[in-house]
Amino acid sequence: MTPNDSKIRSALITAANDFLTGNASIDTEAGTVTGMPTMAAGNIEWENRGKNVGNQDTWAKVSILPSGSTGGTVGHGGFDEEAGILQIDLNVPQKEGEVGLIPWDTKRRVFFHGGRTFTFEGHSVLVKTSEISQGRILEGFFRKSISINFISYLKRHTVT
Repeated sequence: MTPNDSKIRSALITAANDFLTGNASIDTEAGTVTGMPTMAAGNIEWENRGKNVGNQDTWAKVSILPSGSTGGTVGHGGFDEEAGILQIDLNVPQKEGEVGLIPWDTKRRVFFHGGRTFTFEGHSVLVKTSEISQGRILEGFFRKSISINFISYLKRHTVT
């Protein structure tokens, strides 16, 4: 992993954390959207950090799913396009319906709209699309997954 790969991950992790724990109100061109849901940081399971959230009423699991690198430009010193999915699995107790997840879908539409960028230490990640899956029972919870499709460009390392 190069330093810029780490910056992509850091930008995505920061965006996921901000989405889940903050931004109860979001300023948009059309005005401020209020009443957005949030959760405590302790209710988030991050990749490869163990699971400590299983007894929570509502909790989230965050994963970054890279889909590969393609040449954005050709030649020495060019850029490679890195693409992937930031996945946020939202979990609520079974048999309570999906009413607890509907506000999260509204927040997703506002926060992760196509064309939005997230930046970490000068490196940007662009949101292409976002969507939410149908619900399913998993790990004893009702789960819907938010998928944020992203791209970023990295300066290519060339062999001398």
